[in-house]
Amino acid sequence: GRSGPPDGVVTALLGLEELMGRRIGRLSGGMRRRVSIAMALLQRPRCLLMDEAFSGLDETYRHRLTQWLLDFLKGGGCLLWCSHSPEELSRVCVQQLRMEGGHLFPASPAGAIQP
Repeated sequence: GRSGPPDGVVTALLGLEELMGRRIGRLSGGMRRRVSIAMALLQRPRCLLMDEAFSGLDETYRHRLTQWLLDFLKGGGCLLWCSHSPEELSRVCVQQLRMEGGHLFPASPAGAIQP
């Protein structure tokens, strides 16, 4: 089976009820981000590739998505997450790498990504 959530869970998770019937071009950046994440989750993937996933999201949706991602990983899902925010990564990711000069390196021993 697939690891992603059913449609109703995605709608509630990302608060999409309020956006139904609205044109994407009239949505704020944060609302568009929620729709974009929903489109990915509705595919019910086994592995997610997320790039700056929390960009534009308010704290409520950051928290909801973090909790969902933790459950997703506990259920056997995999996640590759690119971010400039070590705080975001440390909430969810067990292993971290940093990219420098086009090469990947382990994060520092403390788990923080070096600038």
